[in-house]
Amino acid sequence: MSPLQKISALCSVALLPVALHAGGPTSVSVANPSFQADTFTVSPGYLGGGNPAAITGWSGGSGVNGPDGSNAYFLDDSFVDGNKAAFIQGGGSLSQTLSGLTVGQHYVFQGMFRPRGTPGVPVLDVTYGSQALVTSQSLTPGSPWQPFSVGFTAGSATNALTIASSVPGGGDGTLAIDNISVFQLDVGHVNI
Repeated sequence: MSPLQKISALCSVALLPVALHAGGPTSVSVANPSFQADTFTVSPGYLGGGNPAAITGWSGGSGVNGPDGSNAYFLDDSFVDGNKAAFIQGGGSLSQTLSGLTVGQHYVFQGMFRPRGTPGVPVLDVTYGSQALVTSQSLTPGSPWQPFSVGFTAGSATNALTIASSVPGGGDGTLAIDNISVFQLDVGHVNI
């Protein structure tokens, strides 16, 4: 992602509430978009072993990190929306079936992502069905939350939104995920 794309994505995220008040976008329902629905009491929040076996509304992932019980903040107390975030450690994916999209209509996927841990650099990919939304974005350990705002035209009314992480060099390479949204937006709409 070029510096200009990152600035554009950040501005889109920062200005989205203004656009919502202006009556532009229509939200697509994303269940548990900021991963606040579950209580993960066993640190650091891996699935199972005293924690929930799954993240409400999602399939996959490694767990949810936050302040529940003895669950230490391994994401350094840094969250975007609420006080929890999902994570994928090493390679894997987190997905949810979205429905109610209109084929041929323009939508925007938004999410916040942050790398954590070394060795290994997580590489982010996001798809809606077979449509690539974010492709092979390396997230450098130590960097802050990075916003992604990507437009796409729906090829199907119902399909899986999949957030995938790979670690080509091996190692921990943990990807933190927060504040996921998908909304309909006219192609001519401009955030100001």
